[in-house]
Amino acid sequence: MNVIRNPASPFVGPIAGGIRIGTQIIVEGHVPTWWTHRFDINLVVGHNPTFDHVKHADVALHFNPRFDEGDVVLNSRAGGRWLTEQRENLPIRKGYDFELIVTVEESYFRITLNGQHFANFQHRLGYREVGLLWIDGQVQAKRIEYRQLGGGQPNYGHQPAPVYQAGRPF
Repeated sequence: MNVIRNPASPFVGPIAGGIRIGTQIIVEGHVPTWWTHRFDINLVVGHNPTFDHVKHADVALHFNPRFDEGDVVLNSRAGGRWLTEQRENLPIRKGYDFELIVTVEESYFRITLNGQHFANFQHRLGYREVGLLWIDGQVQAKRIEYRQLGGGQPNYGHQPAPVYQAGRPF
């Protein structure tokens, strides 16, 4: 188990040990009340935790609540292009905490919000290549945790600190 508490926002950090079937990525956060329009939580392909990399890298899962549209957009980016959006009704509200759990299944990501199944998102890219978590936008992450279900823990080894921190210009 690997836990990061109160990371700076935006956050880019390595997923030590990578992901495989049974990996869970848990993000507990808070949605600010008055100024929030959107935020996103991304599983990024590659292992270079810099803003330049994540800005252009392939994204296996893009979780993007859009309060201004009343939807959550799920998507992937491959070769610099966003693929077809999957839209779901927005179940979280401004001013409240939330818990997002992404579980890697054989053919899809299982997404749970606040203890309730939210959506499945079919793998469009090789999930084994995911090495980074990128959280951006109008959200306060309180806790990030990586777990491995059924089959032991991934080999975490050295966990470097995130390279990109809030307050550093892009």
